Amino acid sequence: MFDHVQLRVTNLDRSVRFYTAVLAPLGAVLCSRDDSSAGFGPPGEPRFWLSIAPKGEATAYVHLALAANDEKAVARFHAAGLDAGGRDHQTIISPLIRLCAMDWVRCLGNEPSDW
Repeated sequence: MFDHVQLRVTNLDRSVRFYTAVLAPLGAVLCSRDDSSAGFGPPGEPRFWLSIAPKGEATAYVHLALAANDEKAVARFHAAGLDAGGRDHQTIISPLIRLCAMDWVRCLGNEPSDW
């Protein structure tokens, strides 16, 4: 569906720690890292990128939906996100989600580098 996604963050170190924790239950790892960016994805295939927002420029709101193999992976993702400093915005239960082969989704909001 997409080749890659990039988020601009204000604190790269904090964001890398957060996404390392929450993406691990989904099978993603830190594939690439330098002073201004980091890439996550399957080993050797970064698809989710973080880059430092230029000074004085705000980061933008992004809605990002991630796929998981099963409900247990979603629960591990959710727990890791909360443990890493994420905030729980809501739990969504919808029959429409079943069209995407999932019974439910848990949502984490607010990228941590701006907290």
